[in-house]
Amino acid sequence: MKVHVTAKNLTLSPADTRKLERRISKLRKRLDTFEPDLVQLDLAVERHPRRPEFTGSLRLFVVNRTLTARRNAADSPGKLIQAAFEDVEEQLDRFKAELRREPARKRLVTEPLSEATVPELPEIPATSD
Repeated sequence: MKVHVTAKNLTLSPADTRKLERRISKLRKRLDTFEPDLVQLDLAVERHPRRPEFTGSLRLFVVNRTLTARRNAADSPGKLIQAAFEDVEEQLDRFKAELRREPARKRLVTEPLSEATVPELPEIPATSD
């Protein structure tokens, strides 16, 4: 997997760097079924010059699909990284399920009812007309 990280108007703290490396390693485990040459991760983090806000974008290019994080603003770089990775991991799970041709929602497996769980219904006497 190719990884590109860009930080604009800030330097990532050691704690944020560790969080980023941990998230990337988790993502690599989820992407082990794909060819490493076909996967690319782009992360850009930027500090707003006047407000205490961090914005960024996370894009994961997998085979023929681009997964983009929708959550792209936070009050710290660590929270931004965490929210963006959670969003992309959720999209990746849906994409892998689509490749496996799983249904959109999993259906509950119904087990046949045993006779002990079926309530006894009272008998209704037949009426003669």
